[in-house]
Amino acid sequence: MPVSLDLLSRLEKIDRQIANLLEERIALTQLAQEEDEEAMSAGQQAGILAQWAEIADEKEWDPAATHRLGQTINQFCRVATE
Repeated sequence: MPVSLDLLSRLEKIDRQIANLLEERIALTQLAQEEDEEAMSAGQQAGILAQWAEIADEKEWDPAATHRLGQTINQFCRVATE
């Protein structure tokens, strides 16, 4: 049975919300970087990945996939602040 247009529309809406949240996170990371040059330091990035590990535990998500998600988000933010 094909996926309904309503369901596809809802999924697209969620994808756009995720993109908007990522855009907001990038902007906040840029502000943090302006306030403190160490905002995207290796230590800070490790802390972010630790937070994603906690989220994976809480939500019972695959830890490796969640770690990659955290790394990807860090990469988006790092590139935006360079």
